[in-house]
Amino acid sequence: MDHARALMTDIAAACPNAVGVSIGSLDDRTTWRVDFSDAATDAERAAAASVILTYTGLSHQRREYAERIDRDAGNIRARYITDAPGMDLTYERKRREAEYIQDGGTDESKVPLLLASVGTEVPATSNRLTDLQAVATLVLTRESQWAAIAARIEQKRLAGKKAVSEAATVDAIVAAYNAVTWADL
Repeated sequence: MDHARALMTDIAAACPNAVGVSIGSLDDRTTWRVDFSDAATDAERAAAASVILTYTGLSHQRREYAERIDRDAGNIRARYITDAPGMDLTYERKRREAEYIQDGGTDESKVPLLLASVGTEVPATSNRLTDLQAVATLVLTRESQWAAIAARIEQKRLAGKKAVSEAATVDAIVAAYNAVTWADL
């Protein structure tokens, strides 16, 4: 862990006019120094000193492990969806087009993405409306399946982050992170 960076983050939250920190020896806080801008007030300097006295590194560890959980969840999501710029918009548009067809819409100009799937995701027939209904059913089925998987991922992600945020020691933070299991997804 980069304690100087973590300490600076904590100090900056209490003292916006702190401009840098250095840690001589991690075990000797008398070797820790905070540099302030000329605008730093006595109250800000006192707040920074208080942060040094109480610093444990836990807030940094909590942030780091919460971010790891978010990345892990993203990696799991990527197993099921195409994780590329713009694909979320494409999926959303296809869902809206599929709902339009399922609701009885027949104007092909309103469903260009579904039309692109005819002959690739579903076989083309001689009846364009039948083809669009088949694509719409496929899209909505996949969306429903994805929603169930996404809910499981989200539950694990949120529960893991909650456990990390409530952990009282670095070992407990690491244990909370390691308790998040993705194997069943």
